[in-house]
Amino acid sequence: MTTDAIAPGSEILKKTQRGLSANLLRAMQVSGITDSGEPKKLTQQHLSKDSGVARSTISKYLTQHTEANPDLETLCRLASALNISPALLLMSEEDWLQLARALLEVGHVRNNESISSMIEVLSNEQNNRPLTRAATVLRMAKYVGVENRSDSALGRKVQQGILATAAMPAHPDFEQGIYTHLLPLCIVMGARIIDPGATHES
Repeated sequence: MTTDAIAPGSEILKKTQRGLSANLLRAMQVSGITDSGEPKKLTQQHLSKDSGVARSTISKYLTQHTEANPDLETLCRLASALNISPALLLMSEEDWLQLARALLEVGHVRNNESISSMIEVLSNEQNNRPLTRAATVLRMAKYVGVENRSDSALGRKVQQGILATAAMPAHPDFEQGIYTHLLPLCIVMGARIIDPGATHES
């Protein structure tokens, strides 16, 4: 790897730090609820008190300080104080855009007969094993509009993202078919290169 190449993890770290800063700031602008239930700004002091995270640390996150690298416990404390999922704090602007695109795509393919038939097959317990599911997810990607270029390193990376994202949703109620309806959204969310540095070969 050349000295000017992007090191694996560096670009995604910068995006995540920017995302944390923006998400935290936007949430704080409206989540300081008054006694009468009106929204108002939540100050750093109040968030610090509610979360147990030092105000100086919160300030570092908001200003994208180079050392602003919270551990999981800190993220969970901040998320709990705001009553949101920790995952939302880490979403980059690109993540939000991809989520919006994914929701639009789900609307387009919802009534697609090929997708419906794949969902029906996956609803069968016997066909809902991880590797069987993965093969169906890749077939489904073609109908969602994701080009399958598994013959290239870039294509394999996108394929990896699709499969990993589609494998993550889990809840007991998914037995009723909710999981399979999430698949088109997962496919679009996973079909991109998150960290360009990770695609460089040494």
